[in-house]
Formats: sequence, structure tokens, C-alpha cells
Amino acid sequence: MKLLFVRHGETNYNRDKLVQGWQETELTALGELQAKEAGEQLRNYDIDVIFSSDLERALRTSEIINKELRQEVRIFQDWLLRERYLGEIENTNGTDQILLEDEQIVGRDMETKANVRKRVVAFLRGLKLLTQEFETAVVVTHGGFLACLNKIHTGKKSEYHDFKNGKIYEYDLDDLLEKIETREAIGG
Repeated sequence: MKLLFVRHGETNYNRDKLVQGWQETELTALGELQAKEAGEQLRNYDIDVIFSSDLERALRTSEIINKELRQEVRIFQDWLLRERYLGEIENTNGTDQILLEDEQIVGRDMETKANVRKRVVAFLRGLKLLTQEFETAVVVTHGGFLACLNKIHTGKKSEYHDFKNGKIYEYDLDDLLEKIETREAIGG
């Protein structure tokens, strides 16, 4: 299955450099435009389905993309696609605190990167059950999810800000699952 991941369009929090996590925020005018442009680019593919984080900014991005596809595909919401939960630093300008390694944030009300990885892997393994039904899927998610996905794919560390709002990142499901199985087999 071809997976076309899209980070949601710019939000008020992105613009104001505030930590979002699971906070509900609206798309800015630029964010709406980014979603529209992503939808226009995705017309080049034969899209079967859209999977979206259940957070409002991702759902709104999904709706705009769907409208631009001009073929009306079904949108499925999945909480596994959510951004990393960042607890007490959400709704603050503590962006640099997100970059701390998990060992340094023990005791805080914050989701670990290991838990985000578990959500990413669970989502991908769930998709394996749908490969007979869908060939190409759009997945609208968040920067933290994409950073984890990219680490699975490349083995290299990346951060949420490495993934631009409204941009499309293409992956192959079988390739991702093979990398997960290989790393689990060697204990990494």
C-alpha cells in the first residue's frame, strides 16, 4: 500500500510558536491554503481513502484535501495518529523542552517517544489488514508522529519541526513493516 502522509496545515499555535500536543487549535488562513495545495498535488494519485488524526486541525486538513481531490473518498479518524501528548508544556512556548530526551522528562505529565512509536507501529500493523481493500491512502497526522515514522524508515533521529505543514511524505507500507520487523528481531 502506498502511504501519502501529510502534516496538517499551519495552526494558530504553529504561527505563534506555542506547543500544541493534544490541544485543539484551528488552522490559520495559511494552513487552509496549505491543505488546499496538498489536495491539489494529491490529485496526481488514485486515492482510495484518507486516514486522519482525530484532532480538529488534522480533520479540517483532511476535509479540505478531500474536497480538492474531486472524487470524495471516505475519511476514517484514528486517535493513534495524534500528536505526542506533551502535558504541562502544552499551550506554552516551551518548544525547546520537547527536544529533551525521555530520560530527562521522567515525572512530567508527558507521553514518551517510546509510546508514540508504539502508536505508530500499531497504526501501520492495522493498515496491513486493509491492503486488499486499498492501494493508496492519504494519512493526515502531526509532526511528532512523522518524526517517529521517519526514524522507523531511516533509522535516524528527526524532530517534529523537520516536517513542514501541508507537505506530502510518501512511504510504502510493506517497506515500513519490514523495517519494524527487522529492528524488533535484532532488539532495536
